[in-house]
Amino acid sequence: MRDSCPRDDNSRDYGFFRGNAKAILHQVQCLLLPLLQQLLGIAPPSKPERTCPCCQHSMHCIGISRPR
Repeated sequence: MRDSCPRDDNSRDYGFFRGNAKAILHQVQCLLLPLLQQLLGIAPPSKPERTCPCCQHSMHCIGISRPR
C-alpha cells in the first residue's frame, strides 16, 4: 500500500527550507528581521521596565536563581 501523496523515492530537499536546516533558517530570519522591521516601519519590541516596589526607581535584572 502506498501513500496517497505521490512522491518520488529519490527526491531530496534543498536550500534553507529543508527539514534539517532549522539552524540556518533561524540565522537567516534573525538577519532579515531588522530589515523587515525597518521597511514596514515597525518598532522593535521594548523590554518591560521593572521598578522597585519601595523607591520606584528602575531595577536591572542581574540573574535568576532557582532553589534546589
